[in-house]
Amino acid sequence: MNISNYEKAIQQVTDLIDGKPAEILTEGVTCCACNEYCPTGANPFDLINRIQEENKSLPIPEKMVAWMASGGKLPTEIIRGDESEPVLSMSVMERWIPDGAIDGRMFEGLTIAKGGNYFCYLGFVHFGMFSPLEENAQKFVDNLASIGAKEIVFIHPDCYSMISKMQEFNISVPFKAIHIIEYMRDYLQNNSNAIVPINKKIAFQRLCVSRFVPEIEPILGRFI
Repeated sequence: MNISNYEKAIQQVTDLIDGKPAEILTEGVTCCACNEYCPTGANPFDLINRIQEENKSLPIPEKMVAWMASGGKLPTEIIRGDESEPVLSMSVMERWIPDGAIDGRMFEGLTIAKGGNYFCYLGFVHFGMFSPLEENAQKFVDNLASIGAKEIVFIHPDCYSMISKMQEFNISVPFKAIHIIEYMRDYLQNNSNAIVPINKKIAFQRLCVSRFVPEIEPILGRFI
């Protein structure tokens, strides 16, 4: 008997809940789409991810796991700016950000925090591992809170998404987390007289972690 994809999805998750093997453990890797489409907000990807780790369902080489964990060991630096402005958390993304990308007026005066202390560990979900998030969540928040800022802008969507998980971990966040897209939108709205249109189209590839924070998508849609 043929069954619909909808019925198959229900059966797959039911099997997981009952402790039975399900092919989704090896096929569900990075997209997190089931969280977005779940009509009850049950976040089934989190369940899948936890069981993937328990069963070692994804054959991720140890050297890749070590590479991911090394993010938390990179040198940490804080470049102090205007204390009345938000802090910009770059996490460990500096090496991938083009030279000059944050040198303009939009980021002028912001305190810059970068390095291993601000590594969020969310990338481990792509390796079928959830425990590194739980084990390092409190440290992640504490390190950010120790900067002393009321507002922190996250240049990497993973880090912003990690903050969204803190309620699940029963961890309070003593600062306002701001997505980089929110910050850019607000800056442009507040400085609209200085905008010079360049009349170019842009393309945006949606990130898998955007499914953890769907509230950002409408902002991005209006922004671009």
